[in-house]
Amino acid sequence: MNFTSITFLFFAFPAVIAIYFLIPAKRMKLRNVWLLVFSILFYAWADIRGIIVILITVFLNWAAGLWLARASDAHIRKSITGVCIVLNLLPLFLLKYASPFLQSTVGVEQSGFLNTVLFLPLGISFYTLHAISYLIDIYRKKVPAQSNIINTALYILLFVKVVQGPIMKYSEFASQLLARKTSLADVADGFCLFIIGLGKKILLSGNLAVIVSVAFSRPDAQLSVLFAWLGAYGYFLQMYYDFSGYSDMAIGIGRMFGFSMQRNFNYPYIATSVSEYWQRWHITLGQWFRDYLYYPLALGPAIKIRRRLPAACSRHTGQLVSSGFSLFIIWMCTGIWHGGTWNFVLWGMINFVFIFWEANRKPGSKSRFSAAIGWGYMILIAFITKPLVYTATLAQAGSYYGAMLGLTGNALWDANTLMYLRDYAVVLIAGSLLVFPIFEKPAKVLIGENRKVLRICVGIVGVAVMVAIFSLSVAYILQNGFSPFIYQRY
Repeated sequence: MNFTSITFLFFAFPAVIAIYFLIPAKRMKLRNVWLLVFSILFYAWADIRGIIVILITVFLNWAAGLWLARASDAHIRKSITGVCIVLNLLPLFLLKYASPFLQSTVGVEQSGFLNTVLFLPLGISFYTLHAISYLIDIYRKKVPAQSNIINTALYILLFVKVVQGPIMKYSEFASQLLARKTSLADVADGFCLFIIGLGKKILLSGNLAVIVSVAFSRPDAQLSVLFAWLGAYGYFLQMYYDFSGYSDMAIGIGRMFGFSMQRNFNYPYIATSVSEYWQRWHITLGQWFRDYLYYPLALGPAIKIRRRLPAACSRHTGQLVSSGFSLFIIWMCTGIWHGGTWNFVLWGMINFVFIFWEANRKPGSKSRFSAAIGWGYMILIAFITKPLVYTATLAQAGSYYGAMLGLTGNALWDANTLMYLRDYAVVLIAGSLLVFPIFEKPAKVLIGENRKVLRICVGIVGVAVMVAIFSLSVAYILQNGFSPFIYQRY
C-alpha cells in the first residue's frame, strides 16, 4: 500500500482515522493496538514476504531490551547490545548488499531462486535504524525497556514511518506512547501538511519524473547536451519534492494521531555550505548518525588514534586526524546505507571531502557576497552528484556525465529538448521557486495579524488551495496511476 494510492486515500486512510477516534481517548492502549493492527496490514499489503523479517526484528529487540533491563554488569550489558546490533544489521547486509553480489556471480537459473529467497524487505534500512535506536537508548538508560511487546512493535512498525521515516529515536517516541493528545487543530494541521506533501509528490515530483526517466533511459549518444543537463536538473528537483513530500505526508498523518515528529526537510537548497545542506536535508538521518555513531566514535576510537600520534604532531594535527577519522566513517556508512553500489560509496566520499574541508577551513566573512558564493558552491555540489545516485554503476554515471559535457558525440540541443522545456515549463518554474521559503514567512505574518477579517480571508484562501491541490493530485493519480517513492529503494 502506498500513501498516494487510491486505495489508501479513499479507503484505508479514512478507515484507520475513523476507528482510531471511535475508540475513547482514555483507552490509549486500545488505540495503540488498533494502530499496530493497521500497521501490520499496511506493511503486509505492500510486502507480504517482508512481514516475517520485520516481526522477527520486533521480537528480537523486545527480548533484548528486557534482557538489558535485567542485566547489571556493564560488560554483559555492552555484549548484549553489541551482539543484538549485529543481529539487526545482518538481514540488512545479507539482503541489501550480499544478495546483488551473489546474483551477479551465479547463473540465470540460480538467480531466479536467489530472487525468491534473498528478497529486500520494504523499509529495512529505516526500521533497522529504529531497532538499533531502541536498544541503544535502553543501554544508555535514557528510557526503560518495554515489557509490553505491543509498544515495541508499534515503535518499529508504525505505518507512518516504517517505509521511509522520518526516523524517530526511541527516547522521543516512548514519551508519546500513552501520553499523547490530539486536538481538532492538530487534525486540521496534519491534514493540510498531508495534502501539501501529496501535491509535492504527485504534481511536482510526478511530472519531473517524466523528464528524468526520458533523459536517463535514452542512449547517451542520442542525448543532447542540453537535455542531459535538463534531466540532471529534473532529478535535482524531483528527489527533493519526492522525499520531502513523503516526509510531510508522514508527519501530517502522525500529527493526526497525536505523534509529534521532527521536521525532516528545512529548505536544503537555501544552504550556503554542504554542511548546512545536510543539516537541512533528511535531518532525522543526520541526527541518528550523529547521536549513535559520530559521538561514540569521537569519544572513543578517534581519541585513541589521536593519542597514538607521534609526539611531534601538533594539537591541530591531532584534531584533524581524529575528526577526519570520525567523519570518514560517518560518510562511508551514510553512502553504504543509501545503496550497496560503488556509486553510493563515491557519493559518500565526495560529501566527506567537502564537509571535512568546511569544518577545518578558516572562517570567512559573513557578507552577502560570501553567502552567495557559498550558496552557488553548495548548489553545484548537490546538483552534480545527483546523476551519481540515479545511475546503477560508475560506468553509467561516467557516460551520463560525458553526455552532459558533450563528450559522446551528441548534439548541443535537439527538438525534443525544446518540446520538454515547453511542455513542462510551468512545473520547472514552480519547482525552481518553491525550493525557497517564498510563501512560508508571508503566511506566518498574515496568520499572526490581529485583524479578524484578514485572518478569516487567509483561512478561506488556504482551504481553497488545499482543495485544489488535493483535487488535482487525485485527478493525476486516476489518469496516470501512482508511482513508488524514490527512497523506497533505499
